[in-house]
Amino acid sequence: MTLVGLALLLAAVTGLAGSAGCAQAGEGDQVTLRKDPQLSEQLQQVQQGGEPRLLRDMTGGDWDRVHIFPEPVSREYVERAVGTSIEMGSFFSTRGHILVFMKDGQVQRAIYTTPNNLIPGEYGPRVSIRSRPEPGSAKLDVVDNAT
Repeated sequence: MTLVGLALLLAAVTGLAGSAGCAQAGEGDQVTLRKDPQLSEQLQQVQQGGEPRLLRDMTGGDWDRVHIFPEPVSREYVERAVGTSIEMGSFFSTRGHILVFMKDGQVQRAIYTTPNNLIPGEYGPRVSIRSRPEPGSAKLDVVDNAT
């Protein structure tokens, strides 16, 4: 095999491996942090007086835990909390928050939304989002409806 052929093969394999970690991660895969403008919009609708909604209904996917991290937060802190590598900058300082969705202890995906209006923590699959009763509140309540 020529050097060019080897380089093309390596690029193809690397590209496939990188794209496999973007949607869902299995054991050993790295997940890439991605912006989710659709979820950001839905959260803003709830904040502006919309009805409470289950986070699962807004995000879809197969997950049983979600970690919510506010800005600013380091990659090291996020990775330590979820137990695996997350492809992101060394420090997340965007005005927003990171949500890491997990299933059976494995990271499924990592997203961020704006603005930073959720309460940080670790929540179960029945978590709901609702606006606060105080007019003009910048935060949304995150209520874990676990039974």
